Amino acid sequence: MNDLVEMIGETFQQPTEPKSGKWWSLAEISAVLTNRYPNYDPETTFKKIGNTLNDVQFNFKSRRTKKHMEYWLMEK
Repeated sequence: MNDLVEMIGETFQQPTEPKSGKWWSLAEISAVLTNRYPNYDPETTFKKIGNTLNDVQFNFKSRRTKKHMEYWLMEK
C-alpha cells in the first residue's frame, strides 16, 4: 500500500448521512492532505489523486463538472 492510499483512507470516508457529505474537488482534497501530512507531496498530480480515489477499496461516488472531477466525501 502506498502513502497516498493510506493518507486518503485516514482522512476521508463515504458520508454516513446525505447531509454529512460534500462534493470535494481534487484541489480541495490536495489542500487538506497538504495541511494534514508533512510528508504529502503537494506536487502530486490530480490524476494520481483521482486514480487513488477511484480505487475499488474506497468506492467513492464521483461526478464530472464542466471544470473538474468532484468526489462525494466526508472528512474524518
